[in-house]
Formats: sequence, structure tokens, C-alpha cells
Amino acid sequence: MRADDISKDAIFYELYIELVGINPPIWRTLRVHSDSTIADLHYAIQLSMKWGDYHLHRFVINGCEYGVAREGGVWFDDDAAEVMISQLHLREGDQFVYEYDFGDCWEHDILVQEILPINPRVTYPVCIGGRRAGPPEDCGGAWGFMSRYNGRRKGARTDRFDRRALNVRLKQYALGNEDWQSGLDG
Repeated sequence: MRADDISKDAIFYELYIELVGINPPIWRTLRVHSDSTIADLHYAIQLSMKWGDYHLHRFVINGCEYGVAREGGVWFDDDAAEVMISQLHLREGDQFVYEYDFGDCWEHDILVQEILPINPRVTYPVCIGGRRAGPPEDCGGAWGFMSRYNGRRKGARTDRFDRRALNVRLKQYALGNEDWQSGLDG
């Protein structure tokens, strides 16, 4: 979201996102504008893990399910492209779940770490931290990833996370530049 598109009382959510069942952990800390939609958050997480948005997904927030419906897949009561994160009334310390690829069952625990005023010089979403590259698509979920990739030597794909490259893609997404899609899956 561009600085000139924000209101004076806008806020951002600092979200700590960790893949469940992976050790050492794969995590990201994203700052997301309060006027971002649930669909925006989905794409930010996809970019942060370098996944290609090939599979169904859902968020479970306060007992409600949200996601981007696809033909032949799960349907949701609300359109994720219209529900803004601010409408969820999240507070610091709240937790929710993002599930991706119902076959591999990638589950992400998400913690609202902070809620702070927007910095008008920052384009949101932005990643402020993370460890380890996201696992490859279709590798068998946490169990498959741990058994196949975790034994590799330090410096292998599983250890590299490039926050700067991710922030380039996130900024492209926020500004409507279609090049952000080249950041999905590789």
C-alpha cells in the first residue's frame, strides 16, 4: 500500500509467521497495513515462502474461515479480496492459522506481535525478519521436508532467506507492478 493512499490514523500489524513442524524453524515477520485484505496477506505469505499459489488455502481467524475460493475447491462466506484485516479486530497477542496446500498440509501459526502507526515513508507489506528459505512446493509437507531436506549441509536452499529480494517483490505487489508474480515459486 502506497504512502499517499493511507489515512492519518492508519496502523500496521506486525505478524510473526512460523511454519508448524519444522526445526530449526522457518519464520517471517511481516508488517501489513490495516487496510490490506486477507487476499493481500495470502499473497504476502506466498511471496515470503517463494511458493507459487498452486494450491488451496485458508485462514482460520477467531473461529471463522477465510480464503480465496477456487472452482472445484473450498468456498467461503466472505470474499477474501474484500475483507480488510482491520475488520477482524485483531489485538496484540492474538493468534490465528494459515493453511496452504491441503495435500501437504502446510500450517502456519501467526501471532500479532504489535499494532503500530503507519510510517508514511514505508510501503506495506514489508518483511522485517525471517530465517531459512521456504520449503519447496509439493515436497510432502513438514514431515517430507524434514526427512528430505533438513539433513543437507548449511548453505543449501533450506538455509538461505533473502529479505531484500522478498521486499522488492512485496513492494512490486503493493504498487500494482505485475513483476511481483515472478517472485512466486522461485
